Amino acid sequence: MSIPKGQTISVKVIDLVNVSGVPNKSTYAPPVEGVEIFPASPSLCFLLEHNSGRRLLFDLGVAFNSSKLGEKLQKDLANFGWKVEVKEDLAVFLDKNGVPPDSIEAKSNSFASHTHWDHKGDISTFPPSTDLIVGPNTVAKFVHGDGNGPYGGITLDDMQGRTLREVKCDIKVGPFPAMDYFGDGSLYILDSPGHDHGHICALARTTSNPDTFVLFGGDAAHHGSELRPTKHLPMPKSIVPNPQTGLMHPPLCPGDWFRDTNQKRGLDPEGPLYRPSFAIASMEHTLQTIEKIQEMDGNESVLCLLAHDPSVRHKSMPLFPESLNDWKSKGLRKFLDWSWVGDVWNELERNLAMPKST
Repeated sequence: MSIPKGQTISVKVIDLVNVSGVPNKSTYAPPVEGVEIFPASPSLCFLLEHNSGRRLLFDLGVAFNSSKLGEKLQKDLANFGWKVEVKEDLAVFLDKNGVPPDSIEAKSNSFASHTHWDHKGDISTFPPSTDLIVGPNTVAKFVHGDGNGPYGGITLDDMQGRTLREVKCDIKVGPFPAMDYFGDGSLYILDSPGHDHGHICALARTTSNPDTFVLFGGDAAHHGSELRPTKHLPMPKSIVPNPQTGLMHPPLCPGDWFRDTNQKRGLDPEGPLYRPSFAIASMEHTLQTIEKIQEMDGNESVLCLLAHDPSVRHKSMPLFPESLNDWKSKGLRKFLDWSWVGDVWNELERNLAMPKST
C-alpha cells in the first residue's frame, strides 16, 4: 500500500444510533439458510481533531427529530419492521461533552459519506459556519439533478446559509482516487462510488513511525461478512478469541462450513460470505469499491470501520471520549476482524441450523 509519510489526526468514535429488525435479505446476497437477521447495527459518527485545532465530523448519524426523516420514510421504516432509536442529536451530544457545535467552526467542516438519511443526520443543528462536504458528483445529482428522494438527498434546509463543498479526488492513495484534505497526509478523502452517488470513504493516519490508519468505510459495505475472508486476509483455521463467547478456549473453527456454504451458492469458497443485495448508483462500482477496501483491509496497519457494522460494539472498542489512535498497540483487530462470524453462528444456533461439526 503506497501512502506517503504524513502527520496524524485524532479519531474518536461516536455511537448514538441503534437500528434493529433489518432482515439480511434486504441488504445481503445470496441468502444463507438459517441466517436471517444480524444484531442491531449502529450508524457511526467520527470526530476528527487535527493538530491545528480544526475539528471535523465524518458522517452525522440519524436525526433525533424523526420529522426530519419525512413522512414517507417513517411509514416505510414502520412497514419494513425496522426500529430506529436515536439517543440524541449529534450536536447536542457533542455540546454536553465539551465540544460545542460552534467549535466545528467555519474553517472546520462535516463530511457525509453520502446523502442517505442514516448518514446525513440533522445538519441544521450545527451553525451555518459549519460547511457540509460531500463526494464527487453529489451537487450535480442532488442539487441540480433528480437525485433527491424520501431516503436522502440535499435539501434547501441542509444548505440554509451554509457552504456546500464537493471534494475533488485528484491524487491516488492505495487503490483509491483521493484528496489530501489538510495537505499533510493526516486525512485522505477516498472516492468510493457505487452504493450511492457521490459516496466517499476516508483514511485517517492514527500513528506515524510506524504508520497506522483507520479507514471509514461508510456504506461501501454494511457487515464484515461482505469484506472477509479474502486472499488478502484468509479465514484462520481457528478464531481466537472465540467470537461467540469471547473466550480463548475453545476456539471457533468455521472454515469448512464457510467454504461449503459459499460453494453451494456459487461464490468463491475462500471469499466473503455475502455480496451486497442492492446498489443505488452502480453494482459494478460497488463491487469494485469493496475490492479496493479488501486490499487495504489486508494490511495489518489499517483498521476498517463500516458505518453499520455491529462489531464496533465489542467490549474492547474505545468509544468517545476515548481516542482510537492506539488501536494497533492494543491489538484491536484480533477482536474485530472476525467478530462478525459470531453473528452468523448465533443466528445458526437460534434457528437450529448449526453445522454438525465446527
